[in-house]
Amino acid sequence: MTEVEQNILEAAIGVIARYGIRKTTMADIADTAGVSRQTLYTHYRNKDTVLIAAMHFVADKSERSFTERRIQVGTLGEVLDIYFEECVINYFHFIAQTPDAQDLLLGFTPAGKAASIEVSERKARLIADSLAPFEAQIQASGTTVISYARFFTTSASNAKFSVQSLDQLQDYLAALKISVLSTLRVN
Repeated sequence: MTEVEQNILEAAIGVIARYGIRKTTMADIADTAGVSRQTLYTHYRNKDTVLIAAMHFVADKSERSFTERRIQVGTLGEVLDIYFEECVINYFHFIAQTPDAQDLLLGFTPAGKAASIEVSERKARLIADSLAPFEAQIQASGTTVISYARFFTTSASNAKFSVQSLDQLQDYLAALKISVLSTLRVN
């Protein structure tokens, strides 16, 4: 990714937070990024491609941070806390200020929905890597590691859209963590 593309995506994220997906225009993104519309269209053919690239940009950043931090901790509970912080709570702060946040969950277009599903699958694979040492316990509960990881990431992700406050979200995530650790018989 070029510096110009990164600048455009960071600008797009800021504009979406301010105006929402529906009201964000290519002109808004170009103005905020400090580039001409021609430059913007050279890199991204329409708003949909910018938004999808921004989704992947945010996912890449959170995945990198999660991966770097995960190797520094020793317990599954600590890994789950890092996941919550990097992939749920940080995103909750963003959507709390976004006017049409539901569009982020539902996908703003068919291509946006497909990108959202792809990002969700990437997150599930991240957690599956951390759950792999507990494969026997997971299989004993009647599922597979990747299915359990999908359940976990979907539950955590959907929570940020169904709570009213950060405190509620943290309570929900704490209950999810207890449930996972209990199911896997981990202290």
